[in-house]
Amino acid sequence: MKGKLFKTLLVSSMLTYNIAPIMAIENNVTTSNVLDGNEVIAEIFKYDASSLKNEYSEAVTSKPTYLIYPDTQMDLTSANALLDQLGIKEHLDRYATAAYIINPEADGYTQEESDEYLKIVDKLIGASMNTKVIGIGNGATFVNKEISQKDWMLAGIMTYGGEAGTTARYSVPAYVSNSATNSELGYIKALSSNKKVTSGSVDTYSNPDCKFETVVVNHEEESLSEAFSNAWQKVLSNNGRFGNIGGTFYTMTDSVEREYEYYTFFEKEDYGFERNVVKYDFDNDGKDSLWYEYISEEVNNASAGSVPLVILLHGNGNDARTQIETSGWAQVAKDNKLMLVEPEWQGTNQFDALTNDDSSSLDNDIISLVEKLKATYPQIDASRIYIEGLSRGSRNSLHIGLVHPELFAGLGIHSGGINPEFVDGLKEFAQDNASKYDMPVYMTIGTKDSFEYLPVASSAGGVNIQKAIQYYQTLNDLPVTTTFNNSYFGLDLENEKTINNDGSLLIKSGTLTNSKGVAMSFNAIENFGHWNYEPTAKEMWAFFSNYSRNLETGEIVVKKGDTNTVIPTNQDTTTKTTDKVTSVKTGDNTPIIMLPMLLLMSLTLLVKTKKEL
Repeated sequence: MKGKLFKTLLVSSMLTYNIAPIMAIENNVTTSNVLDGNEVIAEIFKYDASSLKNEYSEAVTSKPTYLIYPDTQMDLTSANALLDQLGIKEHLDRYATAAYIINPEADGYTQEESDEYLKIVDKLIGASMNTKVIGIGNGATFVNKEISQKDWMLAGIMTYGGEAGTTARYSVPAYVSNSATNSELGYIKALSSNKKVTSGSVDTYSNPDCKFETVVVNHEEESLSEAFSNAWQKVLSNNGRFGNIGGTFYTMTDSVEREYEYYTFFEKEDYGFERNVVKYDFDNDGKDSLWYEYISEEVNNASAGSVPLVILLHGNGNDARTQIETSGWAQVAKDNKLMLVEPEWQGTNQFDALTNDDSSSLDNDIISLVEKLKATYPQIDASRIYIEGLSRGSRNSLHIGLVHPELFAGLGIHSGGINPEFVDGLKEFAQDNASKYDMPVYMTIGTKDSFEYLPVASSAGGVNIQKAIQYYQTLNDLPVTTTFNNSYFGLDLENEKTINNDGSLLIKSGTLTNSKGVAMSFNAIENFGHWNYEPTAKEMWAFFSNYSRNLETGEIVVKKGDTNTVIPTNQDTTTKTTDKVTSVKTGDNTPIIMLPMLLLMSLTLLVKTKKEL
């Protein structure tokens, strides 16, 4: 372990608890032009709260971004007033995101606005994961008639007033308010099938085959702010949408018409999670590392040694919160009483990295983190700790699994291989550990991944999938493939099958299993690009749950029984709060009202420490 834990007494006197309030931005609304080359294609008014993003922010990967089409031409003052009428500013501040008001011409909306719409999307948003459109009055009419015909990338629509349009080109979740012209019909007709439910003045039309495809109509008059609040609660907060079908979404533009994938918008409250934002200096070098802990009340109150732990590693340059927000693990954790932890493994300007990026060293703070979590939470079952990652995070999972297989009962990979720079060193770890340990591996890659190509390439996009397969074949005492064929993973697999996840994309799956029953599971997602695939988490957990690790022998146990390993309770020195935390070394001044409490804590811990010594 690289760092040393602070002594109990020292740390107890330094703990502070800070609230991280949502701060309003000072500049409010600004104005600018959208350019296509030297040509001005639109005047916009922007409210951008992205500067508010910090370690406490929510929905940082999947934050909603809004395009607003107003009733009439606006100036800066009226644009600011419109956002106030919508009551949207606090919402934008919460998610550290932006709204753009697209200013129409003085004579209203023309064909030119329609023609420029897709260019505006590409210029302002690019490859978005959660674009919403709001239309008001004549702007709602424009949305109903024009944007509804170019709606393939939209995650949601809200209209307020306006006239009816034609059938939407694609089904998009929609909220229709204050309409006297049945403008909802265009969105309802786009549903492949629908079921109507009426509650008071509200009609809800939903597609039974896709929980996200919903049209909600409020027939009762409501204010603009009431409409947005209801639209968010009933429709817009349910999902994001991104174009990862047919290719990798962030390598393409949203102006390209193609199929877009829905995903569940993550709000921790929906899952009953307490989120601990934790900062800790493993290296004692004056710079903290950062991680997030997601713990339900059920997990918090669980008996010792009963809760599986899953470590989630984000992709290259991604925020640490990427996996909880986009991978599907939140629902799996809720359904199966799991604890989830997301490290900022790569580090930022503010926080220290937890790996040296190749993870091929025995000196690795991801390992220090695992040990610390076990000491802090006695409810963790040390025999059921798993690690998974996205892209470069999966690279690190693969590396760590070869170097420290004894700590994990399984590892999972979304879109990744190993780094060719470290193949020789990792080969040695695979060979050295082969006589000691096995490792269940679940690997999933999209067939349209722009970086990890299938059929599996020897080296593509800066990773090597073939070496990853070979090294884990070595570790698991499986025959090592020397020549890869033209199938997805280049292997002749056992138990080949096609998985249909609730009508979503198909997964071509197969396994290799050693004599002890330890499997490597290979999963190719048809026509999917480089990213997390939400249904995979459910399949990955079904795979992980077959395995645990014997803590005495280090052997993998297939289909674990009911016995639990009890982990002794050790005093933790890490500062953690629910969405609020400061460094244990550099905590802000503690309010005077808390000083007696802290002195009492210090005295209590001093007595406890003496007894333990």
